[in-house]
Amino acid sequence: MPSATRIAEPSVSDVNNKAEKPVIFISASSHDYGWRNRLKRKIDAYADQIEWWDDSKTETGSPWKDEIEAAIARSRIDVLLLSRSYLASNTATIELSQLNKQRESRGLRLFPIILQD
Repeated sequence: MPSATRIAEPSVSDVNNKAEKPVIFISASSHDYGWRNRLKRKIDAYADQIEWWDDSKTETGSPWKDEIEAAIARSRIDVLLLSRSYLASNTATIELSQLNKQRESRGLRLFPIILQD
């Protein structure tokens, strides 16, 4: 009987060096940046394993819409900080539409957090 060939499991350091970290996209209204910043501080505790992205990473005068679209395309998870301000924001609702399209087309995971004003 032939012996089974054993394939070595990659070590954690091998995986971390070869694979990109999963990206969490944070979608929030400018009125909710306090909540967003609290969330980012919590996520930063896992910076060696995951990366976050939000519009604070865009620079003034940059093509911010393109940057947001690219970040959404890279993300695996989106956290939506939903509030009245979010739903009243044209920019945020356009972003929400893009996120829903990505959810439908490639299974982006959306995690809404409902905020009270």
